Amino acid sequence: MTLSPLRSLSTTLALTVASGVLVGLTQSPASAAWSTVTNVHGAKLQTCRTANGAAVRLRVNNWQGKHAHRGGLFRKRGGKTVYYGVVAQKGRLSPTRQMPVQAGDSLGTLVGEINGPAAGGGVPLSMIPRC
Repeated sequence: MTLSPLRSLSTTLALTVASGVLVGLTQSPASAAWSTVTNVHGAKLQTCRTANGAAVRLRVNNWQGKHAHRGGLFRKRGGKTVYYGVVAQKGRLSPTRQMPVQAGDSLGTLVGEINGPAAGGGVPLSMIPRC
């Protein structure tokens, strides 16, 4: 079956609009409900929990920073501590990382200089908003 050019254009537009609507329904890390948990010198460690609550996303928003910064989360579970970190260059947003979590985990934050001092503290998992 051959479609007329006008009908073909209508079909293409309808599919494009439909795919755009479907893409708009999924939430990307860029549109997540990020919460700033620690900040130093204009760099902000931001976090949010995945929709199912099984992981915490983290990034460093360094748009106002005058130099590069590092940031991350510590997770303590059963006596073992694991660190997930990211680095953001001056005026940039770091890549996003995802740290698996479960009820009972103890979380700590860190944001600071690349090779120097940092600030941070504990953050309850319940205080991190859903993405």
